[in-house]
Amino acid sequence: MIAEQTLAEAAGELVAERTENDEPKIVLVFTRMKNCFRVDVPPAREAAFEANADGPAADGRFWWKGKSVRLRPREWRLVAYLWAEKIESLEDVRRAVWPVCRVNDSTVRVSICTANAALLKVGCAVQLTQEDGFIKIA
Repeated sequence: MIAEQTLAEAAGELVAERTENDEPKIVLVFTRMKNCFRVDVPPAREAAFEANADGPAADGRFWWKGKSVRLRPREWRLVAYLWAEKIESLEDVRRAVWPVCRVNDSTVRVSICTANAALLKVGCAVQLTQEDGFIKIA
């Protein structure tokens, strides 16, 4: 079960809600930005937010074998989005990670490089790569 937790660095919070069919749903709500926006966290990704499990944590950290590193908000959103799916189209990633603004390819590349450097700090061999219009984590 996932408790509601503040994402201080991401200026947002995880909020537990219910769908129209009364099913539980986790939503990221960003309120301290110019425009408030919400990002649904699909059920397949909710498991990635368990406390101290390997992968992204709800507090903006990435855990790997008992070690953690704090990610910048956009890199955290990128890693959290890809963690369960493993591969997504570049356009799907852009819509999910940067929902209120358009970003160019260089912004995405910088975020991938920054995220990879942070993952290496905790000894995680999993890396994000971009090729042929897709971003994958492997």
